[in-house]
Amino acid sequence: MSIKPTGPGLTLLLTSITLLTISWIVVIIRIIIRTKIKGLGLDDYLMCIALILYTPAILAAVVGVVNGLGTHSNSLNEHYEQQGRKCLMFAQLFYVMSVVPVKCSISVAMIRITTVRLYKIILYNVMVLSIITCIITDITILAWCRPVAATWNPALGTCVNPIILINITYFQSASSVITDWTCAILPVFILWNVKLRYRIKLPVAIVLALGAFASAATLVRLKYILAYGGTKDYLYNVSQIALWAMIESGVGIIGGSLATFRPLLRYMSKFRDSKSQSSVHRMERVRNKPSTRKTTTCEAVQRASTKKESDAESERGILVQKEVMWANTSLDQIDKESV
Repeated sequence: MSIKPTGPGLTLLLTSITLLTISWIVVIIRIIIRTKIKGLGLDDYLMCIALILYTPAILAAVVGVVNGLGTHSNSLNEHYEQQGRKCLMFAQLFYVMSVVPVKCSISVAMIRITTVRLYKIILYNVMVLSIITCIITDITILAWCRPVAATWNPALGTCVNPIILINITYFQSASSVITDWTCAILPVFILWNVKLRYRIKLPVAIVLALGAFASAATLVRLKYILAYGGTKDYLYNVSQIALWAMIESGVGIIGGSLATFRPLLRYMSKFRDSKSQSSVHRMERVRNKPSTRKTTTCEAVQRASTKKESDAESERGILVQKEVMWANTSLDQIDKESV
């Protein structure tokens, strides 16, 4: 029997499933596009690694929700309390690891298009800082309790002061904010002096917007970090940390992948133009094509009537013309006789 998610737990469950689904879709499309244009590179492989690490983080969060993560303690027994804590620990470990290849993928992609040495140095530092932060954070999570199983079952061992984990989490959050904003803003400087077309501006705007959103998710997470030091309603309070952590990593994967969709936009534009041109040509052919339709009885009668009316008008014109000519001739004769 599992816990029925409500409140923060339900929010975490739905958000996690949605982000994981979208992440898989956009990364698969990214790989297809890059393969079609023969442009598969290191940044694509890094994003695949990020997705592979993000998947168990989401799965751990989902399993944690149905085992008490996001639920008040008074609704949980000891079994669910332990299972919820265990799932939270694994979700933390894989989340921290998934962030690294996301930042490295975006950095590698920008290093490939920039020729400015300063920008390359900044991007290499982003990758180094992300790796160091990941190592320190995961070691702290694993070393917090001895043995590791005491993390979810305190009766099995001892744990150090929670303030250590809180401080490390603050450090990890600060590192994420710095690297997020660097990856979001640097493309603007790299392409500042380049005359950008719409198809170039769009991916840059996507990276900038989603990078800022990922950073905002990290900032929101900061207000909940003190929950690590609490003992009352622990799984309910820390579920907000897990929620914003999953959002941060998921948005990074989605944003970093959407930025590579430019060839798809170009293909869609060409397809739309060719479809429009073919429609115009088809209309012109129909307009210029001689009619082979059989004449109906009504149309024949109408045409005959029109012809008769036309002939009658012609005859009236001839009579009028003759009368005018006769009148002119008579006047000439009168003039001659008078002379």
